[in-house]
Order: sequence, then C-alpha cells, then structure tokens
Amino acid sequence: MKVIVTLSLLFLCTRGHAQKEDCGTFPSYFQVVRSYPVLEKMYGFQEKTVAFADNDRTITVKVYVHVLYKKNAERIAEAKIREQFAILNNDFAGTNPDNGSIPSRFSKEAAGNCKISFEIEKINYLQTRKSAFVINYDTVLCKEADPIKFSSLGGEDGAPSNQYLNVWIGNIKRKKDGIIKPLAGYATPPGGINMYDGVVLNYRYIGNVPNTSYNKGRTTTHEVGHWLDLLHISGNGENQCGNDFVDDTPTQQQQNYYCPSGIKKNCTQDPDGEMYMNYLDYVDDSCMLMFTKGQRKRMRDCFFDLTKRGSLLSFSSLFEFADSSSMVFDSSAALINSMKKKSDKIIFTWENVLEKQIVSGEGNYRICISQLGTEECIEAGNAKNNMVAIANLKPGALYEIIIKSRINGRDIHQPYPYIFQADKKLPATQKKPLILQTQ
Repeated sequence: MKVIVTLSLLFLCTRGHAQKEDCGTFPSYFQVVRSYPVLEKMYGFQEKTVAFADNDRTITVKVYVHVLYKKNAERIAEAKIREQFAILNNDFAGTNPDNGSIPSRFSKEAAGNCKISFEIEKINYLQTRKSAFVINYDTVLCKEADPIKFSSLGGEDGAPSNQYLNVWIGNIKRKKDGIIKPLAGYATPPGGINMYDGVVLNYRYIGNVPNTSYNKGRTTTHEVGHWLDLLHISGNGENQCGNDFVDDTPTQQQQNYYCPSGIKKNCTQDPDGEMYMNYLDYVDDSCMLMFTKGQRKRMRDCFFDLTKRGSLLSFSSLFEFADSSSMVFDSSAALINSMKKKSDKIIFTWENVLEKQIVSGEGNYRICISQLGTEECIEAGNAKNNMVAIANLKPGALYEIIIKSRINGRDIHQPYPYIFQADKKLPATQKKPLILQTQ
C-alpha cells in the first residue's frame, strides 16, 4: 500500500569535484541557528531520542519543481528533470544500476529499498533577470540572503512546504567571507522556517551530464538525504571524526573527494575503514553507491515525527508518539493547507483539525499560536472554531503552531511543524490580527 506525501525541496550543499566545491549545507545550517538561536534544539541534525512506529509502507513524496533561468541554456528540459527523478528514485530504492559495486565488506549495511519515492506534481518555469542567485552566508538569515526562494527577489515563492518538497533549480553560487564561489546544491533539514524549506540545485548537475564528476545525478540524492535529516558521514562539518548519529556508518576524519579505492583507514581504526561510497560523502557521482540501514531508518523516522516531516503524510494511518503519553492522532489531524496574506491578515487553513481522538481521555484539543520557544498561547481555538484572530505579533519574531491537549489527565503540548516569521515591516505598536480559519 502506498503512502502519499507532498513536500517542497530546499537544501544547501556542494560536493567536491575538480574545483572542490565545498558543501554549503552546514554553513547554511549554522547561519540559521546563529540568526535564530531558539531554533538550535529543534532544527534538524539532532541525535534521536524517541523511537517511532514504522509500518514500512512506501511513502511517496510529491515534489514541486521551480526552474529559474535567464539564458536558454539554464532552462532545463522537462525530460532531463524527469530523468533526474528516475535516478533519485532508483537510488532510494536500491535499484541503482551500479549497486553491484558496493564492496562486500559493506554489503550487510546496505539499505536496499528505503521505500521512499518522489513524484513530480508540477514543473514551473520562470524567466528571471538575475544572472545568478547567490546564497549569502555573511549575513543573518533573511529573504535577501536566499533570493531564489522568493518571487519579490527574482526567484519564486515555494509551494506549501507541509504539502510538497520544493526543489529550486537555477544558476546558484554562494558567498562566504566576502568571496563568491560556485555551488552544486543545498538543502534545509527538518524543523526550520517553512518559507525557506526545500532543496536548491545547480542547473548544471541535473540528470546524466557529460564532462563533470557530477555526472550521474547524485547531487540531488545527496541533498534530499540532507532534507531528510542525514548529516555528512563525517559529521556536522566542524567536528573531525564527527558523529552523524547513525550507528552503522563508520567514523570518518573528513570528507573524501574524487574516487578512492580499497580500504581507507578511518579515525577509529575500524577494520573495514571508511564508507566513502556512501551518498553522504563528497566523492564523484560514479563512486556514490549506497545508503545504510541506519540512514534508511533515520530518514523514514522523519515522516512519523510531527516536528520533522510528519505533516507531509496524507495517508489514512496513525501517528504514534512513542513516549509515556501514548499519544495517537488520526493522520489527517492538523494538516495545515496554506498560509497566505489577505489585506492586513494572515490566513491559515487546515483540514479536519484534530477531529478524531483515537485514544481514550478528555480530548480537550486546542490549536494555538505561540512565540517560538515559549509554548505560551497568544490565542487558541478548538476544532469547531471557525476563526481565531491574533494581534500584537512582534515584528521579525518567529511563531509556531502548538497543539495542546489533555490525555488521560495529563497536559500534552505537541509542536506542529509550521514556523513562520512576523512581518518585519510591521510597527511594534500596530495591531495586525492573525486569523486561523477553517476551510
């Protein structure tokens, strides 16, 4: 039975080739937590402490592709984009034609079929006046620092990231320490600000392409792995012999480039050495071959965790939070469909908000808006409310959806993975209501 998931694709990362382009994922990650320290404990790449039930059904992620181009050469053909997603699906299914090259010493760790597939919902082409989109790591996170994701800056606004994986394709570069260099791609891990969420790819490395070490479409595989909470196999980009929080990937001193061979000793002297053929290393595309079983579990866990990618699930099943609360919701609960501005209001719509309670208890559910990190409701409403108006949002502050409930005599606060930023242009003294409205 298939599980249908929709999502938007955004992640910063480059991998090494002849120019040795460094990965932009962790500069992007550190930029976010530097700009908004309150996000540090919830924004991706954390050690997992909760186990989630997984029925091992196929999860299908719907993808919205945004192609930004100035020159015709940058306008990637639809056939080439579909070729790229066929590669991605083969890599995630373990049916990549080169999987027979996985060294026997690592065959027992190979993930096989991750049962996560990606289905293109729409490909949208937009001609832009910008010759390149530069992700700027030298500033705090703001729209101007990541312009490809915003129509007002020559890019294109993403589709709802709780429904789609947004993938932006364009001529991208990165600025760090005042120096602008090429960039192959980047992505956002789970738990960040929704309007930035997704994967960004350089138009030069889509599908099978000649005369480059990025020749087999593995940039996309690498970045989607990040989007699903995988770290580089060597850790977070700052640690040497770092921890990627996956038990079956050997430790690694630093990233590998080009195409190593044989057993390469790792920093903890494991007999099998480094797993440089993993999709989350930096080797050439032709030498990337595998995910591990542990990486498979970490990626799939995202879809059963409402604080990560759980909002993308739209199949009839249950979310189970495997903690002492035994809290179980119908999967259709609190599926926010959209957030849009209408005159001086922001409108949220949602489907079937916590309409059905699966476990016994009082079932006193409320949806509330809270400044990120406080869990204090500014205003709240239950599933039967038609509208809730909220005023006095702080300009530039981050807000999140909190689901509050009372289960078997216990108060439960469950963050819903929808984080938005109040308009920075809004005067602090001006009241501007936020409206929660059912369909």
